Amino acid sequence: MEIDSQKPASVKRRDRAYLLKSLPSVDHLVKLVPDVDLPFEVKVRLARELLSQVRETLVGEGGGVDRGPLSHESLAHRLRESSHIGGFRRVVNATGIVLHTNLGRAPFGKEMLLNLAEVASDYLDLEFAEGTRGSRTRNSERGLCLLTGAEGAVVVNNNASALLLVLSTLSCDKEVIVSRGELVQIGGGFRIPDILASSQARLVEVGTTNITSSADYDRACGERTALILSVNRSNFTITGHTESPSLADLKLVADRHALTLCYDQGSGDISHIERSLKKSDLVTFSGDKLLGGPQAGIVVGRRDLIERLKKSPLYRALRLGKLDLFCLEWILARKLSGDRTETDRILEITPEELRVRAGILKERVGSVGVSVVEGSCPVGGGSRPGVELKSFLLVLAGDEEELSRRLLSEYPAIVARKDRGKVLLDLRTVRAEDEAHLVEALKRCLS
Repeated sequence: MEIDSQKPASVKRRDRAYLLKSLPSVDHLVKLVPDVDLPFEVKVRLARELLSQVRETLVGEGGGVDRGPLSHESLAHRLRESSHIGGFRRVVNATGIVLHTNLGRAPFGKEMLLNLAEVASDYLDLEFAEGTRGSRTRNSERGLCLLTGAEGAVVVNNNASALLLVLSTLSCDKEVIVSRGELVQIGGGFRIPDILASSQARLVEVGTTNITSSADYDRACGERTALILSVNRSNFTITGHTESPSLADLKLVADRHALTLCYDQGSGDISHIERSLKKSDLVTFSGDKLLGGPQAGIVVGRRDLIERLKKSPLYRALRLGKLDLFCLEWILARKLSGDRTETDRILEITPEELRVRAGILKERVGSVGVSVVEGSCPVGGGSRPGVELKSFLLVLAGDEEELSRRLLSEYPAIVARKDRGKVLLDLRTVRAEDEAHLVEALKRCLS
């Protein structure tokens, strides 16, 4: 029974009072989950938190409340879910988005993790070289320099940190010039102006949203200017009547005024980084996008500027841990040897391969509720805005919300795309070894 929001307030109050009285006690709820492997005191704490949340919902203002989700069995299920603190759970990514931020961006592949287990299960020479203390980033920095042709490199924990380190070290209490068309917001709600404010640099905006010229930068340069920042529009495009100077043009302006030019490239496209380094002093980018590695923020560029970054007190606070460093070094070694990373492999799957796989899976499911259509999908992670990867997708017939819920309730959960009332499965990001699980799950969900 659902409480009608149009009922008189007195009726709604009686219904809510009834639901409050029907809630189980903490002790009873704990006894409903004997399979939860946690100390009794912890289960009691979780049960109290859950019941408190439910009571707050019931007594608060708002729409109707469904009695079904407040049954003792459903509350016990919610308690089991909230008790899962044993780590992340693997999911089947059927969205086709290769660098899916919510699903961990770049997949590592099993080979990297097998090597990681062998090294990280014991002591390792993290900061130990030739019998004395060494730099923990010596291998990753050398690999980055060899890969990009940079004079020096710095590694921190994400690209926002890399940019913060550059700005706080090179332009604290000074001016940084940025085009209005590049004052972007990156993942998690972080905005370029906020990062500048945190670094205590003063933002100087030039140009307009769609038009910025070299002359705009020239006019903005003054005695207090320390740096010109160029930001890659990684998660959107501006089309139509637009104009913006190239990095080479900005480098001429920077050199004319003896300023540093920093390019926030973001995506980790190595070929792009190599070209950008010839036209700028520093380039920042992410390790878990097109580079195909772990979450990391990387700065490459002029040796003198890199040395200044390493001397900043902020550098130690932002450094990477040993597991991420190992994964980054492993990826760099693969790149240097010309081997494909897991991300490379997924990006290189052809539409024809996907068409064949989709057709075979449709036959294996054997349901009239599945069809194959041609489609496309973004790379993801804000790495290649405007670029769509061509694909073939399985389309599931049925209620969008119900099908999505059923797929997510599978173990491992299957994350699909929802588009205009349809549920779509893109096999580009589904591993071959997960296809049997996908087939059985579809048979259950479509039955």
